[in-house]
This record gives sequence, structure tokens and C-alpha cells, in this order.
Amino acid sequence: MNKNKFPKISHVVILLGLVSLLNDVSSELIMPVLPLFLVSIGGSSISIGIIGGLEECMRALLSYYSGKLSDRMKRRLIFVFSGYSISSFAKLFLGSSFHWLIVLLLRIVDRGGKAIRGPARDAMIAAASAKENMGTSFGIHRAMDTAGAVVGSLGALLLFWYLNLNLVTILFTGAIISFLSLTPLLWIKEDKKPASHNKKDIEIMHLPKNIWLALIPIFIFYLANFTYMFFLLKVNKAYTDKLAIGMPLVMYLIFNIAYALFSTPAGYLADKWGRKKLIMIGYFIYSLTAAGFTFFQSELWFIILFCTYGLAYAFVEGNQRAYLSALTKKSNYGAMLGVFYMISGIATLLASLIAGYLWTINPTAPFMYAAILSLVAALLFLINPRAKALG
Repeated sequence: MNKNKFPKISHVVILLGLVSLLNDVSSELIMPVLPLFLVSIGGSSISIGIIGGLEECMRALLSYYSGKLSDRMKRRLIFVFSGYSISSFAKLFLGSSFHWLIVLLLRIVDRGGKAIRGPARDAMIAAASAKENMGTSFGIHRAMDTAGAVVGSLGALLLFWYLNLNLVTILFTGAIISFLSLTPLLWIKEDKKPASHNKKDIEIMHLPKNIWLALIPIFIFYLANFTYMFFLLKVNKAYTDKLAIGMPLVMYLIFNIAYALFSTPAGYLADKWGRKKLIMIGYFIYSLTAAGFTFFQSELWFIILFCTYGLAYAFVEGNQRAYLSALTKKSNYGAMLGVFYMISGIATLLASLIAGYLWTINPTAPFMYAAILSLVAALLFLINPRAKALG
């Protein structure tokens, strides 16, 4: 293959990207207004931290087992369809919540749906890609996913700022669009294979040393990667009146534009230069971004920092999945990615709870904490020995 030629991408990757695009239009209509909706029904920084953490905990607990089960059943599409469906129904009732505990319950159900679909979907992407092109495939998927996020967050801004719709109406609109995201799955045909009881299933307590060496800095990074809601809350507190809602929506849009623009180039460069290098750079960028939120809060600095926030995610998110997928066999992709979701979810739970507590002490404290810990993760990746692919 000509190394300078852009690799051919499977139609499965494109269709799954389209599903994610539509689903993220839905999610990102909801996500930027959710912390503001929580505040409107009496939520506090602690409740935001609890919601941001526990929703990821649910994803963490289910992801490993759903990924492992999809490996054994050799049926990934049913997990993808079921997961998106469950999340769609959970979103439908968000706007009718009158207490933050109800939002918590619905977000846990939503993330449970993501736990069911995530490892199976990513395993389908990995299986449809050559190992040397996995970064590009995951980068394209993340770019399509985040393109939907751009449309969704732009839609939230337009619906609120120009059409003067209330937060409840925006939440309901997002839920309706979520159901539409299921339609591209109708064009994906999955080969029917007999279920297996693979004796070489990945067991989380018996992972090979090279995988643990890869997971340790990833876990530490996610201890720094608390829920996005604190970034938006920092912007919210810097403004008053309508700008207190409008500016967080603008900044979230900027984040998603940067994320979408750089996801595919980051995946392509990772395939050429090495995934560890791109992940490590992403951790450094995130550390600088968090440090920036500690010291600056002008409009110009918010724009710069949300751009670098999106750039960090573009370097990290898809490449971590490709990096870990390349460390295991094709038959274990689901379980391997389930382990990733479990590790990252547990760490995000802890990060969000810590951030919620630190916010009550000083709103800049969570960002300094994140800056230091993500720098540690980057340095660990720097000294990590090169992991050897298993096949």
C-alpha cells in the first residue's frame, strides 16, 4: 500500500459514523443545557459532580461485560441497536424532571445504553479496519460523531438565543432526534456466526503486562478528565443574565468544532507516527487547557481554551481505542474495549466527585488538580515501554 495514499474506509465505519452523528445531534442539544437545567431545578455543584460521575460509573460497570458478551455471541449489531434505543427512551423524560435525583436516574439509564452499545460498536469499527489503519477509521468515526455534536450544540444555541425556546423544549427536541439515529443501522448486515465459549477471553484480573502498562496512564488521565459540565459552569459563573446561558452554549460549540476538525487528522497522523505519541501530546494539551482555566476567564481566553479542549479530545479519544485494539486479537476486541470503558468510567466517577468537592472550596481548584494529574499521565506515557501487539 502506498503510505501517502489515504486508506480505504469500510462502509460499516461510515454507517456507524452516521448513527453517531445523528445521535450526537441529539445529545449535544441536551448536554450544554443540562447543567443549566440542573441549576434551574435546584441542583448544586455537588449534585452535578455526582451525576457526572455516577453516569460514567454505570457505563464502566456494564461496558466490560457487554463487550465480552458480544465477543462470545458474535452478534454485535443487536448490542448497538439496543444501546441506542435505551438511551433514546431515557432522553425522552429528561425535560419532565423536577428534581436532580430524577435526572441522575435517567442519565444512569442513558449511560447504561452507551455501555451496551459502545464496546460492540467500537469492535465493529476495529474489525472492519486493517490494523495499520485503525487510527484513521476511529478518527473518521470520532469526526462524524463530533460533527453531529457541532450541529447539536449550534442547534441548542439557535433554539435558545434566537427562537427563545425554554430549556425543557430543547431537551425534548433532542430526545426526538435521538430516535432517528437508529435508521442507518438498517443498512448494516452482520455475518451470522455461531456463538463461542472462547477460552482465551480477556479476564480483567489476568490482563497481560503490556496491556496493564497501557492502561495505567489512561486511568490516571481519566482521573483528571472530570465531566465537561464543570468547564461550562466556569463560563456560566463569569456572566450574568442571558449571557450566563448563551456563552456556555457558544463555548461548547467551539469545543465541538475543534474536536470535529482535528479528529480525522489526529487518527491519520497516529497511524503514521505512532498512537502513543499522539495520545501523550493530547494529555499535554489537556493539562495546559486545565491550567488555563485556573488563571484566565476573559472571553478571548475562553475561546482559546475551548479550542484546545477540543484539540486534546481529538488527539486522545479515538487514538486510545485504536491503540488498545491493536494490543489484542480480533476475537477479543469487544472485551478489550469494554475494559477501556470500565477503567475510564471508574476514573471519571472519581474525577467528577473530586471536582465537585474542590469546586465548593474554590472554583479554580478542580482545574489545577486536572492540570497536574494529566501532566503525570503524559509523563507516564513518555516513560512507558513500547507495548507489543498480540496479533
